[in-house]
Amino acid sequence: MPFRLPLLLALLAVAAAPLSGCDSDGTDEAETFTVQLRPLNDSGVSGTATVRVGDDGAFTVALDATGLDATGHPQHIHGSAMAVASCPSAAADANGDGFVDVMEGAPSYGGILLPLDDDISNQTPNAPGFPQGTSISYSASTTFAQVRQLLERDDPNADDPIMTLGAGASVDLGDYAIVVHGTTRTLPGTVGTIPGLPNTATLPVACGTL
Repeated sequence: MPFRLPLLLALLAVAAAPLSGCDSDGTDEAETFTVQLRPLNDSGVSGTATVRVGDDGAFTVALDATGLDATGHPQHIHGSAMAVASCPSAAADANGDGFVDVMEGAPSYGGILLPLDDDISNQTPNAPGFPQGTSISYSASTTFAQVRQLLERDDPNADDPIMTLGAGASVDLGDYAIVVHGTTRTLPGTVGTIPGLPNTATLPVACGTL
């Protein structure tokens, strides 16, 4: 399936959503979200993730997972402001090739809001900063104010798969999902991907809703 970014962006177009993790006056509140990671594409992956906003405004993501293939694992917080994110079922396999690829899953879990690499204070994915190997024990921190600043702005590059919520929108962490990608399986050419990346790097292998 070819990658059609304008279509994806139209599908995942954002609108304002109520704020979670903050008072109405913008003051950070302590809040914790626990995610049970479920396997996608018969990966056998399992694990948990925790997203926490601390009393001091710290924003921390911790993720532990097992059953992964021995490769790199891009992972992200996905979502949009138009709908609550969900994890795709096998019915999302629109072309019937036996795999729910990254594009087929996007209508369920939304666009990439925050890459979970070694620096979550920005939206620029750092491939070497993503976890590697058959198990993940990951943790990274920034401030919730920084996350809000990143997401509550106009998208600086509408031609890449990283999205924002748009100027004037609000972050609602409870409406998002965490998706882990990456496999060593041999995939058919019908499995879609993001331009410049092999479909093995972007295939969703685990998902959990916040």
